[in-house]
Amino acid sequence: MRILRLEVGAFGRLSQLATTGEDLGSLVVVVGPNEAGKSSLFHFLTSMLYGFTPATRDTHPYAPWSGEDPSGSVTLTLSTGESVEVHRRLLSQPRGHLVRGGEHEDLRNRAIPWVEHVPREVFRQVFALTLSDMASLEGSTWSTVQDRLLGSMGASDLRPARAVAIELDAEAGRLWRPTRHGNQTIRELQKEAGELRRRRGEAARRDADLRRLVDELAEARNVLGELRAAHTTTHLSLERIRTLGPVRRDLMRMEDLAGQAGPAGELEGLPADPRGHLAELDSEIAATRERARRLESELEGPVHTLTTLDAETTRVLEMEGDIRGFISAAASVGPLRNRILSLEQEMRDLERRLDAVGSRFLHRPWREVDHDLLLGIAPAELKERVVRYLQEADRLRTLEEATGREFDTRPRAAPLASPLGSAAFILLGGGLVWRGLSTGDITLASFGGIAILLGAFFVVQGMAIARHGNDRSEEHRQRHVETRTSGVRLGVDRARLEVVTLLAAIPVIPIYLEGPTDALVSALESTHDLLRDRAERADSLESLTAEMAGLDSRARALAAKLGDDPPEDAAGMALRLDHDLREAERARAGAASAEREAERIRSELSAAEAAGAALVERRTRIAEALRPLGDGDEAAGLAVAEARLEARERARRLAQEMEHRHPDLADMKERIAAAEAAGEEWTADEDTQVRLSIRLEELADEMAAAATRAADLEGEIRQLRREETADAVDGAIASLRDREARLIRERDRAWILAHAVRTADREFREEHQPDVFRRAGAYLESLTQGRYNRILLSDSVDEEHFMVMGPSLEGPLRLAPPISTGTLEQAYLALRLAIVDHLDAGGERLPLFIDEVFVNWDDTRREGGFDILSGLSETRQLFVFTCHAEMAHRLGERGATVVTLEAER
Repeated sequence: MRILRLEVGAFGRLSQLATTGEDLGSLVVVVGPNEAGKSSLFHFLTSMLYGFTPATRDTHPYAPWSGEDPSGSVTLTLSTGESVEVHRRLLSQPRGHLVRGGEHEDLRNRAIPWVEHVPREVFRQVFALTLSDMASLEGSTWSTVQDRLLGSMGASDLRPARAVAIELDAEAGRLWRPTRHGNQTIRELQKEAGELRRRRGEAARRDADLRRLVDELAEARNVLGELRAAHTTTHLSLERIRTLGPVRRDLMRMEDLAGQAGPAGELEGLPADPRGHLAELDSEIAATRERARRLESELEGPVHTLTTLDAETTRVLEMEGDIRGFISAAASVGPLRNRILSLEQEMRDLERRLDAVGSRFLHRPWREVDHDLLLGIAPAELKERVVRYLQEADRLRTLEEATGREFDTRPRAAPLASPLGSAAFILLGGGLVWRGLSTGDITLASFGGIAILLGAFFVVQGMAIARHGNDRSEEHRQRHVETRTSGVRLGVDRARLEVVTLLAAIPVIPIYLEGPTDALVSALESTHDLLRDRAERADSLESLTAEMAGLDSRARALAAKLGDDPPEDAAGMALRLDHDLREAERARAGAASAEREAERIRSELSAAEAAGAALVERRTRIAEALRPLGDGDEAAGLAVAEARLEARERARRLAQEMEHRHPDLADMKERIAAAEAAGEEWTADEDTQVRLSIRLEELADEMAAAATRAADLEGEIRQLRREETADAVDGAIASLRDREARLIRERDRAWILAHAVRTADREFREEHQPDVFRRAGAYLESLTQGRYNRILLSDSVDEEHFMVMGPSLEGPLRLAPPISTGTLEQAYLALRLAIVDHLDAGGERLPLFIDEVFVNWDDTRREGGFDILSGLSETRQLFVFTCHAEMAHRLGERGATVVTLEAER
């Protein structure tokens, strides 16, 4: 198996780490400073192969600090050449899937199938060789190293079998040995059992005393119970005579009064004081009738008020809504008139301003011009065309000025010589001629003649040029300018034509059409604004005038409904109607008040009549209830009712008094009834009561003595029960026997387990040691460059230890100090590599992780170690972790893939 690519989403210190470019080789060097994430990478790869442990994000030690979910993927190639991808993510529950041949297989948190031959813990401890493993050789004896390597195949969490067997023997010896030497738990238990048997005899004697005291206590309690029964009987007899007798007499008096009151149904509905109640009813009936007569008199005033409303007032009230609406509308007459006058003045002002503005650019008055045509010309469009014209005119003016300057500065034909030069030639020629003639030198005279001719030529040529220049005229200059500016002039004419075309429908002053300016645009914009303002005010004036006409029409219609003459002024009519309406409202308010008062009086009158009827009915019911008691006579019945009600009231008061004096009256009634049923006497003389009191005191003294004796016996019993009982000792003896039997079983179990561990250890070593030692010898020979070629195990029965052999040694040499630490580390590495090869033999070769193993080796040993890694990488992928760039460079030269980790900042 080989890891081709890895991608870490987030894991520990690692985040967004991915191998790019070519696939990882068989030998991979991971280089980075301390805390760069090398340990995180090892545990990441382990998790990709075996799944997450722990399987929850909150408890996982490599959960990223950033809060991301641990996640990643690896691409593997198997020994069969097949390529697979493993993807895992740790959420609240782990998730994972395997991509194999294009198909997805759900892994959840299971290990991939090709690593199941090596358990996860064995892989984590055996397939990861670190510097700490090497450093532990200095503090551990080689016997411990041997037990770990050969007894547990390098797993650090498995204890050596030999140490376990020794501890089991020691445990069995602590429990029991044939001899009496030393502390033995079982023999101590046997001594303790003998002491318990002695204590059991004493406990048996205490149990006999305890049973005797319990019998005496039961007898004392029986005597105390009999005394209490006699005391209760005597107390009840005395209580019946002293307490229940008076209560019984009061109860009999209550029964007598209840008999005098007669049946309660005959007095039902009668008040407690019938005579006083009847007098009160008669008085209330008379008062009610008087009140009814007074209310009838009060009702006459409101009724008269309700009949005084006239027809005109009623008509005004019926049209209250229309009148109020008209009054509200008429309130705006004054503001409407003021607003109309204001609008008329504003329109006159606007027309004067229009006269002034229109005269600036129109040759006819603005009233004679179609306003729609004026408003139809967009000032923005006119402004755009005027600006275009001004720009073209400016271009023309600029070009004309430039063309004129160009014409004026055009270079003129210059004479071949200045006038002074021409004169010099003539004078020079004359001198030469005179000299030649005077000396007879023809040649010199010839040259003088030529000079005179040249001077004359120069004079004539200069005069001709001057005469030609003076011939230039202003007309010629003008033609030149017009020729050069004809194209721009055409643009000016087109721009002017656009302005004229836009304004063709209105009478514009011609001067504005010949040369349009911004003043034309400003005049048109002002005219537009003034026309719009005038139109708005005309609309407002028309609306207000129509509103005034509507008010007048409304006033005439309302007057017709009220039967009045048509009004001359709506405002005056509104004032009159407002006065009439207030008067009508006052009349209506008075009528409403009279109506309410009449309603109140009628309601009170009805209530008074109903109350009087109810009072009469109540008196009638009482009289009808009294007549049967007096044989039809109301007065006689009243006397009988008063007597019976008095008896019932006395019985009620007596009952309340008894309940107040005797809160347990109900219980006393039951006791009285029980005593009467038993035929008890209710009378006794003074001697009998004294005799019962003395007997009651005697019984109380006897009860106190019996209770004291029972308390003493209970104290003695409690004291004896605090002592150890025979049952407790028997329980302790049984517990010791059970513990002894359990310890004997534990001793036998420890002996058997020690024997089984030694047997299993021997069979394990016989099965695995030959292959491991053979592989380890080959690795050691390569590491030591042939100095040692075999690793053996001593044949000593008491103590086994590693030994090495080599060509230069006479015999086996024990692998222990004073052999150098470097050699010990080489042997340890050889054994670890051999165990790794042995563990996954027959299955996929799993990756091996080596962390800083060679950091303390010298150069020679380190090169040998690198050779071993290079050879081992042919059959197994190796990951070498280091923080030394030089070591990574050396392995890179041997073909290793170098992966660099950066430290966090």
